[in-house]
Amino acid sequence: MFTHEGYANHEKVFLFNDLNGRLKGMIALHSTVLGPALGGCRFHEYKSPNDALNDALRLSEGMTRKSSLANLPLGGGKSVLIANGFDGRDRKEIFECFGKHINELAGQYYTGIDVGTTEEDMKSVRKTTPYVCGLNASLAEVTALGAFRALQGICEFEDWNITQKSFAVQGLGKTGMNLVKMLAAAGVTDIKVSDVVQDRVDTAVSEYGATEVNNLHILAEPCDIIVPCALGGVIHEVDVPRLNCFYVCGIANNILTSDAVDAKLDERDIVFVPDFLSNAGGVIGACSDVTGDDHSIEVENIKERVLRLLRNTHDNDITPLKSCINMVQSRLNGVL
Repeated sequence: MFTHEGYANHEKVFLFNDLNGRLKGMIALHSTVLGPALGGCRFHEYKSPNDALNDALRLSEGMTRKSSLANLPLGGGKSVLIANGFDGRDRKEIFECFGKHINELAGQYYTGIDVGTTEEDMKSVRKTTPYVCGLNASLAEVTALGAFRALQGICEFEDWNITQKSFAVQGLGKTGMNLVKMLAAAGVTDIKVSDVVQDRVDTAVSEYGATEVNNLHILAEPCDIIVPCALGGVIHEVDVPRLNCFYVCGIANNILTSDAVDAKLDERDIVFVPDFLSNAGGVIGACSDVTGDDHSIEVENIKERVLRLLRNTHDNDITPLKSCINMVQSRLNGVL
């Protein structure tokens, strides 16, 4: 574990195998220094258990970064349930059982909706544990709003008129579609979109005037800003030479396969705005379920944070990713 590629001084990794093997998964707690760990539950098929573990480790670290930069009293965690072999039966039982395992962490971890899970799943989880967030808010909308504010921050830094810029949006799930809707409402007319589900693409084209691009080619599409909004790990080092944009800024978690890809982007003068800054709207929206307080102003603050970040990195010859990681570590060190 301590030599695993995704391990980053995680506090705890909790593995479970229940219901005669029908529920296999893990909860990774990266940090509870700033408060209880919050991070959604991912229900997904993996090539191997090691891949599932790597996902949990990287995603939980990203949640620590996300909550810290958003100035929230939360740490970072993530749960991953392995969906391989799931035949659609007994879904409620699986998620109710998952809730019992969350209880074993005694409030150190709060879960919520993520890739592969739904509001109904979280209602099942809540039957057996109180540590569930986000059921009282439209997190897809608030996540998209945060990303939209990040894009506005980029445009203000560059002195761009957002209506005259081009955006390539990869992934049209609830968050991606909401973001396309916001871009269109702001007057953006050059929106290129892709998704593996054709109906979603058709909706974006017919309702928001988007242009369809093949999902295999979207990253290479000429544009001002590439906006990944599907699964993470979409930009590898080998992808960097074919990018034809000025910025990468999106909603997907862990857009880069590793932090090392950031250096390759920098060599090509492509700026990566860290996803744990641009997609923080969801965790901000869910935070009130933990604290009881309204943190919505932090969603609006994402624009100013991106603007300050770009000014600082431009003046100090450091990439935004490195600068954000340094800020997170400084905040964690200030609490320790």
